[in-house]
Amino acid sequence: MELSNNHSIIYDMRPRLVTTRFCALKDLKKFKAVRIEHGNTLVWNSLCQITIDEIMDMLGR
Repeated sequence: MELSNNHSIIYDMRPRLVTTRFCALKDLKKFKAVRIEHGNTLVWNSLCQITIDEIMDMLGR
């Protein structure tokens, strides 16, 4: 992801794809259909969503 402050984040979603919440994103076509809402939330239609704050929290662990 490239943030508005020109910083980039690489977040490996593979471990999350085995969870109920994100398992539908194993389909690469669905994964690539992401959009941004409210400037801070990645949304995959009605499948799932994740906020940048949640991602940053995971990276801090």
